[in-house]
Amino acid sequence: MKLKRMSRAVTALAGCLLLVLTLGSAALANDVRVDVVINGERLEDGAIVYGDRTYVHLEDVARLLDGRFVHDPDANVAFVLTGRYKSLMADTLAKLNPDLDGYTPIARFVSGRGIHYGMPMAHVTISFLPSGLAAAFSHVMTAGELKHEPWFDQTPGKFERFFAGDGYSQHLYVVERSLIQVADETRVAFNGRALKVDPAEILVREGGVLVSLRALAEATGGGVGWDVAERLATAKIQPGDDLTWNTLASLNMRTIRFYDQQEPVYVPSIGYRHVTPGQGLIVGTEEDERITVFGALFPAETTEWFPWFDQSHGEAPEFPDAGRAYSQHIYLVDKEQIGF
Repeated sequence: MKLKRMSRAVTALAGCLLLVLTLGSAALANDVRVDVVINGERLEDGAIVYGDRTYVHLEDVARLLDGRFVHDPDANVAFVLTGRYKSLMADTLAKLNPDLDGYTPIARFVSGRGIHYGMPMAHVTISFLPSGLAAAFSHVMTAGELKHEPWFDQTPGKFERFFAGDGYSQHLYVVERSLIQVADETRVAFNGRALKVDPAEILVREGGVLVSLRALAEATGGGVGWDVAERLATAKIQPGDDLTWNTLASLNMRTIRFYDQQEPVYVPSIGYRHVTPGQGLIVGTEEDERITVFGALFPAETTEWFPWFDQSHGEAPEFPDAGRAYSQHIYLVDKEQIGF
């Protein structure tokens, strides 16, 4: 299945699975709907009173935060994506990077990694959750004369078998690895982090995923109140942390320290370029440290040219940290808009 078709197919599958998880027609018939104010905006009949709790749809919350709601029934995670995290969905990545149209699954789902999408040749691999959310970017380097580096996923001499052959890899995760594992109970995540919400506060129904208003607001660092004049509940819900360099560092604590050995250099169409001292993934950031791009270099002496590379055939430039090499970059923003 090609990348641009991924979200459409998964959406259809998720719809079928949600029907199985409904609470039943009797519960639906007994719903009491009430108005609620979230972040200053009134939602008419926007909350459901069920038992002694008031619930809101995560899809409505995502809209109020100018975000996107994604339910992954396979991993059992409901995501509210805001900021740069919205660019990590397969359909958006494909629009920003047309060459990704040729990406297909090259490995089955692996707990803690996801589903590798890529090519059988040199490329930057993307690990997706079944819902189409990118969970990590990786660079696979096949064995041979390859020197092991401490930021690789494997220990020295411990090669792993990949679609392209035996070798080492480096992954940079953009969501918590625990969210890339199948769970028995539904979890709620804002951007790349799971919220501390008790499963008893979450309802999975035909109409979507609902969460107790109080539990959700408090888990995001907000809170709830009561409008005496209007006689309705109010809540402040905070968005998740955006995908910045600090966020990336907190999700990759073992490897990110190797990027600190060199000052990032500004490069047009990339932003501030963060690199390891040897072969590894490239990360671009804006002035406010939000991530712009993930990339990698492929030595021209040992790598055949491929059409998804940034350069034309035979025009591999000289890089100060890698010699003559081709590059590939996967953008999270329109590269024409990168500039300060």
